[in-house]
Amino acid sequence: MCTLQPPRARLACQAYREAARCLHPDKGGSAEAFARLQAAWETLRDPGRRAAYDACAHDYRHQYVPQERQR
Repeated sequence: MCTLQPPRARLACQAYREAARCLHPDKGGSAEAFARLQAAWETLRDPGRRAAYDACAHDYRHQYVPQERQR
């Protein structure tokens, strides 16, 4: 399932598996939340899709964030 090898990818894989355990419908999670997790994982694990996501996500990083929502 986790085909990526660099340390960052291993951490992402571990985080995905942990979230999948919590969100799986058989474990009390909702099917909708699990489907969103699966879609996100399919994007992140594929290098081509990940690059496209990163390119688009860059456009949204510099948007205004209200003071209350900033850390």
